Amino acid sequence: LKTSWAEVHQLLQMSGFGWDEEGQKVTAEPDVWDQLLNTSPRFKKWRYRSLEHYSRLDALCAKSTATGGLARDGNGKRKAASGAKEGNENGVENDEDGTESGESDSDTHITPSRKRKRASAVGAMDKIAAALDGFGKTAEDNLPAALDELLERDGEAFDVDELSRLGMAMSEVPSRITVYRSFVEREDLRRSFLRKLLEQS
Repeated sequence: LKTSWAEVHQLLQMSGFGWDEEGQKVTAEPDVWDQLLNTSPRFKKWRYRSLEHYSRLDALCAKSTATGGLARDGNGKRKAASGAKEGNENGVENDEDGTESGESDSDTHITPSRKRKRASAVGAMDKIAAALDGFGKTAEDNLPAALDELLERDGEAFDVDELSRLGMAMSEVPSRITVYRSFVEREDLRRSFLRKLLEQS
């Protein structure tokens, strides 16, 4: 029912359309209907169909329908309601003599939408690119970098022979690289893991 009200309400906001209270239907000249139906065939059903109690529905639904009057852009600035001119609450402009005149289709100006730009987008893209850098690589592809990390983080804790054996152990079972890297923040776990590898090799 609210969808029907919304369609009729939209029609009545267009130039050339009116409401027949007695017949409970939308009225317009045949050429106005023809022009509208060429561009918007979804309104065809309202050419001859009535909507009983439209006035009551309008009183109920108009209050709970968003108009965009309080909309804000991404920077928190108020945006003007789309298509609404200053005037009364129905978006109808008052003439100088106090009578109301509706907007014609030629008065409506649609501005093209702009893409939002965010300063943090560049930083976020760098993080995503860094994460994706190693995404398609296998653990074997990461071996040289993992051995560099091993030497940098834990090189002083092991002698040259032990470091060679650790390198061999990681190259034999590449999934060990992933385990080693998962302990990057925990030195005690990392070194315990490396000692276990030495015991097994």
